[in-house]
Amino acid sequence: MSSQINSNLDINPIRPVLSDLYFCKNCNQGWKDNKWMECCKGCVGHRDMGWTIDDMKCVYGTAMDALIGRNKDCSYYFPAVKRPLTRGCRRLSFEANRSQWDKDILQPFARYELDWRIQQAALLKDFKSFPSKSTWDSLDPEVQRRVVYKYPVLRY
Repeated sequence: MSSQINSNLDINPIRPVLSDLYFCKNCNQGWKDNKWMECCKGCVGHRDMGWTIDDMKCVYGTAMDALIGRNKDCSYYFPAVKRPLTRGCRRLSFEANRSQWDKDILQPFARYELDWRIQQAALLKDFKSFPSKSTWDSLDPEVQRRVVYKYPVLRY
């Protein structure tokens, strides 16, 4: 019986854990149309925390559009249903020299949802393999802030 149940699950390999704590393409399109998705607990939770549609487009819409541009599933996990809007949520511009991080880069985010941390780890791996504006934009701004500059070693 349990094997029958497991075989009937539609498991998307891009979604590491079966969870509904992500923004979908309809959320992204709604923000572009200047609308909130009232049926989405993430949209409602963020709005309740003071986020505007422009904030949503900048933080999550940019990341989702970057994933779409790379032909990836654009489902984007949020770190918390009621994520506070802080200065750390502002996106950083891509710079080629910003490419180093500590192996424990996600440790400060232990309080965030597991799905978000797993997705950010995968996106960091993509960025490490293919550093570009697109892979950079797919990262959450709080993770972007933990990636530091790597300057070339100059030998005189």
